[in-house]
Amino acid sequence: MNTVVCLPTRNEISSIQLMIDEVRALGLPLFISDQASDDGTQEVARRNQVPVYQREGQGKGHGVQTAVKTAAALGHDVLVLIDC
Repeated sequence: MNTVVCLPTRNEISSIQLMIDEVRALGLPLFISDQASDDGTQEVARRNQVPVYQREGQGKGHGVQTAVKTAAALGHDVLVLIDC
């Protein structure tokens, strides 16, 4: 199986670093599906070399849709979504 983790985010500065560290400790690749965070969430992700994909719509549903499309485009067949 080719697994990837997605963290759907919107202003998650208080928890994003911890989540990145926890997922990395599992040895799994990850990316972020972000909804225009303006609190530094994206910057923390990029500093940690985690790809950030912007979602066009609002809400978790759009975050999940972006995650599914992105995981498939990257060649993953298993997607794990974890809320921050």
